[in-house]
Amino acid sequence: VKDAVRLAGRGLLVLGVLTWISSCLYPKLKSYLSPVTPPSVEGPAQDAHSRFKQEKARRDQQHQHSVKSDKYLEAVVKPRQEAVLRKREEDFYRMTGQSWKLSQGFTLGGEEEMLANTDAIDETPNQRAAKKRKELEAVNSAPVQTQLSKDKKIITLPDEPSEDATGVVKIALRCPSGRTVRRRFLKTCRST
Repeated sequence: VKDAVRLAGRGLLVLGVLTWISSCLYPKLKSYLSPVTPPSVEGPAQDAHSRFKQEKARRDQQHQHSVKSDKYLEAVVKPRQEAVLRKREEDFYRMTGQSWKLSQGFTLGGEEEMLANTDAIDETPNQRAAKKRKELEAVNSAPVQTQLSKDKKIITLPDEPSEDATGVVKIALRCPSGRTVRRRFLKTCRST
């Protein structure tokens, strides 16, 4: 058994030495067997042309990368930054008790303002403010009527007389929205 172990140890030692020698000598033998050929030298015209092609390819590639990065910046980075800024602003307003600034809000009297501008030009600021003012809605809404209301009586107005006719009465009605409606009637017309 001792002899078998010694023989195996010697065999492994010889195998290791042969592997080391072959790894050291193989590159040298390879260089002797197949010599390295020097790279071919291109002429100056071909070299300049190839450099021009390379430069053009680099510029094109750089342009493509710039376009990609701009698209990414617009589509991803800026919306993320805006969302973060919006979130910080919302948190700030909630912490300071100004959460009313987060709502979209609505304009008061916007439709009436257009009508008021067309009616009167020579108004004082107080009159304009009075026209814009709205009454607050009642807290309790009116109860829903279960009975059908009577049919409304339809009144037909007579034709409006001309301005220079005699016996004409001018009537002006001011609506809750601030609009004034003017109409002429003959004194002989009845209101029944």
